[in-house]
Amino acid sequence: MRKLLIFGTTSNPVSVITRFFNRSVEVKTMNKTFKLNTGFDIPLAGFGTYQIHGQELIYQVLDYALEAGYRHIDTAVVYRNEEYIGTALKTLLPKYNLKREDIFITSKLISQSGKDEAFVEQMVRKSLANLQTDYLDLYLIHWPGVSGMQVTHPDNVKYRAASWNALSKLQREGCLRSIGVSNYTVKHLKEMLADCKGIVPAVNQVEWHPYYYQPELLEFCRQHGIFLQAYSSLGSSNTAELREDETVQSVAKSLQKTPVQVLLRWAIEQEVGILPKARSRDHIQENVGLEFEIPAEQMKQLNGLRDSVGHKFAWNPETVFAKLPKAGKPNESFEWTILSAIVLVTPAHQAAPSDIRVVALGTGTKCLPGNELSPRGDRVHDSHAEVLARRACVRYLYEQIEQALLAEEGQPKESIFERQTVAGGGCGKFVLKNGHSFHFFTTHSPCGDASIYEREEDALLPAKRARRTDEACSDRAGEETTVGCCIGEDRTAVGMTGGKLLEPEAHGDLMAQTIGAVRTKPGRGVRTASVSCSDKLARWNVLGVQGGLLMMLLGRPIYLDGVVVCDGTDHSVVALERAIWGRFERWKEPAMREPFERHHRPVVIAADGGELFAYRKNRPHPTKEAGGKFQPSPCGIVWCDVKERPHEVEVAGRRHGVTKRKLATPAARLQISKIELFNRFARTYRRAQREALHNLTVPSSVEGATQPHTAAADDVGKLSYADAKARSVAYATQWASVRATMFGRWPVKPTSLGGFLSDAS
Repeated sequence: MRKLLIFGTTSNPVSVITRFFNRSVEVKTMNKTFKLNTGFDIPLAGFGTYQIHGQELIYQVLDYALEAGYRHIDTAVVYRNEEYIGTALKTLLPKYNLKREDIFITSKLISQSGKDEAFVEQMVRKSLANLQTDYLDLYLIHWPGVSGMQVTHPDNVKYRAASWNALSKLQREGCLRSIGVSNYTVKHLKEMLADCKGIVPAVNQVEWHPYYYQPELLEFCRQHGIFLQAYSSLGSSNTAELREDETVQSVAKSLQKTPVQVLLRWAIEQEVGILPKARSRDHIQENVGLEFEIPAEQMKQLNGLRDSVGHKFAWNPETVFAKLPKAGKPNESFEWTILSAIVLVTPAHQAAPSDIRVVALGTGTKCLPGNELSPRGDRVHDSHAEVLARRACVRYLYEQIEQALLAEEGQPKESIFERQTVAGGGCGKFVLKNGHSFHFFTTHSPCGDASIYEREEDALLPAKRARRTDEACSDRAGEETTVGCCIGEDRTAVGMTGGKLLEPEAHGDLMAQTIGAVRTKPGRGVRTASVSCSDKLARWNVLGVQGGLLMMLLGRPIYLDGVVVCDGTDHSVVALERAIWGRFERWKEPAMREPFERHHRPVVIAADGGELFAYRKNRPHPTKEAGGKFQPSPCGIVWCDVKERPHEVEVAGRRHGVTKRKLATPAARLQISKIELFNRFARTYRRAQREALHNLTVPSSVEGATQPHTAAADDVGKLSYADAKARSVAYATQWASVRATMFGRWPVKPTSLGGFLSDAS
C-alpha cells in the first residue's frame, strides 16, 4: 500500500490504522467506506442534492445515482428537498433490492437566533418525517454562524453549544447515529472540543478543492478522529474556472480522464470524502469513474494551485470582472472606472460560500447630457456603474421569473422565485424564496450624498451634527437631523461630490456640499437629468431595485440587504448610511403601504484585507508629482447571469462597435436599455398571466397615465412605456407619495421620453 501524500506531510501511522480506511486498489471507490468515531461506516463518495428540487427531478437523479452505485445521499433543511427524497427512496430502494440500512442519509440544520434546544429537536423530528425514516445516519450543524445574527456576535458561541447539546441528546436516543458539523474551522472545533461532554463531531464538511483547502484543518481533524468531507470539489456551479484550469486540464489529459474526475480523485487521494452533485445520467456516471490514481508529482502540481491561483468560490465581483473579455476595460496606465455589482446570497451560503454569487455587474462613470436623451428608449442615459449593475440585475430577475414559469410547466429549471398561488391565498405573483437576499458591492463611494463626509475622526461620530456657515440653515436649528446642512469651514471635508444641487443655495452655489439634498450627476457642458447614485440607492431602499414594471409580476419588492465597499475605497460608513436611509428618518410621513417597507436598513460593511480594485481612481499615479492623474474610462461594461448576451460593452448609452448607419436600429441597443427591458417585460407578462396578476387597469388619478381605460394583459404591447409603468398602481402610488415628501425636488423628466411602445414579438 503506497504512502498517502497530503501536502508534503504524512499522517500518524497509528491514526491511519485506527481509521480503518479501506484503500485497497481492488475495492471500487463507490464501495469504499470510512469508519467514523461512532463505529458506523460512511461511504467515501456521497451524492449531493443542493439545488435539486421537485419530486420528478429528485426521483430521476436519485434513480441515476443508485444505478451508478451511490449509497450515500446528502441533503439539508435549507435545500428544501428532504420530503422529495423521502418519497423517492420509498420507491427506488425496492427497485434496486436495497433496504434502509443499505443507504447512508445525511441532513443538516442551521442554528437559529433565539431558538433553544427544543427547536433543534423539533427540526430533527421534521427531517425524520420528511425523509420517512426512523433514524438519520448523520446530522450536521450546517454553519458555525447563527441565522439572524451577525457573525461577530458573542452569542454565536451560546447557540452553537445549544445546538450541539440537543444533537448529542438525540444521538443518545438513537434517532441520530452520528452527528457532526460543517464549515467549522480549527478555532470552532477547539471551542467545541473544550465543552462537548465527550461527544466529538464525527464529520466536518467543508469547502475543499485545489484552489482552496486547509491542510492544518485536515491534520487537526485526523488527530481528533473527525472525518473531513468536501463540498464544492468542482468549484462553483456558477463558473467553470476550476475545471478549465490549465494545470487541471493538463493532468486530466495525461491520465486520459476528465477534469471533473481528476478533481474528485484529488480529494480521494487525501482520504477526504466527496459529495458531487449532478442531474444528467452522463455526469453522474462520469463522477463515479474514479478507479485510477494521481501520481505524486501531479498531486504536487494540483496542490500548488492554492498558492498560485487559490481562492474560495465566494462572491468576489472582481473575479467575474477579471474573466470578462478585454473590450471596454480601462487602460490601466491612464484610465480609471468604478465597478459595482449585485450579489445573490441563498440559504446554502451558510453551508457553502461557493453559492454566494454575482448575478449582475457594471462598470462606468459617464452620463448623457440633458439634450441627448432619447425619446425611443434605445439609449441608456445614465451609465454610472451602480445604475448599470441595477439594470443588469433587473434583466436577471426577468430570466429567473421565466425559469420559474418553465418549472411550473414541468421542465427541470431552477429559479430564485416561487409563485404565490391563488389557490393558496396568494395573488398569483412571484416572491423571492425564503432565505434568498441581494447585496450591493462597489469600488467607489456613490456620487452625491454618500460622497460628502468630513475628517475621518468626525465621520465616525454619528451623533455629531454638521454646521453650516450661512443663514439658510437657521430655520432648522431645532431639528435633530443633518438633512439640509452643509459642511462648514471649521470642519474640513475629506469626501466631496461633484453632483449639483437641483436649485442653488441662498449664496447661489450649486456645488455647495449640502448634506442630505437630492442632486443631479456631475457632467461637462449641458447639465445631466439623472439624479446621483446616492439618491437612486435611497429610492431603491424605499421601493426596491426591481422598478415599477417588474413590480407588476412580484408580490413583494426586492430590497438590498447589504452594501459592501471594496477594500481601498475612500468612503465613510456614516455617510453611506445617511445617504441610503438616515437622511429620511425624520419624516413621519408618508405612510408606507404594504408591501413596501418604511425603515429598511441594509448593513453597510467596509471590506478589510481584501484585494484592491486595479482600476480604482485613488491608486497611485506614476506621474502624480508632475500633476498626472487618471482619466475616466469612456466605456462601460455590463454583465449579468443570463443565458443570452450576458456581456455587453457600452459607449454613450449604446452598444460598443456599432456602425453609424445602425445607431438608430435595434442593433445599437443594449439589453438593459428601457426599450429592451420593456420588451422583456411584455414577453414575460404575457406568459405569466395565466393566473390572476393585473388586468392593467389604472385609476385616472395615477400620475403618468395617459390611457385611463382597461386594457387586457394580451394588449400590453399597445401601451406606451409610461402608461405601462403607471399601471403598476401600488408602485406608482407609493412613489408619488414619497417623492412629494422624502425626495422633494426630484426632477421630473419630459413625458416624451416615455412615449415609445414595445416592439417585442
